[in-house]
Amino acid sequence: MEPDQPMHDPWISAPVEVILAVFCHLPTFSEALNFATTCHRHYRIWIENTALIYTYIAPKSIPCIRHARDLLAAQGGAPVESGLITAWDIRRLIRNWRIVQKSLARFNQDITPGVKSKPSQLCSFPWAKKEVF
Repeated sequence: MEPDQPMHDPWISAPVEVILAVFCHLPTFSEALNFATTCHRHYRIWIENTALIYTYIAPKSIPCIRHARDLLAAQGGAPVESGLITAWDIRRLIRNWRIVQKSLARFNQDITPGVKSKPSQLCSFPWAKKEVF
């Protein structure tokens, strides 16, 4: 290749279906958002196909998705029953999940070490057959 000729970027000419397949195979929404911000075309594909991408990534990356969507609806996002989700909703889900992760880490750091109990005391109900922890 001549030094003064620009290199051809295969992502520029890739079909939308290929870009969508990449989005749908990413493990987290954070990675999907990072991919979306690599160029205007990817961002447009992300915005136009958020609901489809959500159906692939959400089950892999958001534990308790039903509760996460209920919280999102309570915050003004689309109701779960509507089947709609926007890029804004995804950003809010990510934000909420990060808050939950930090809260769990803080709980494990500050509270869990102070819990002193025997396993049999933790599960004293007659219908409980297994230890809780």
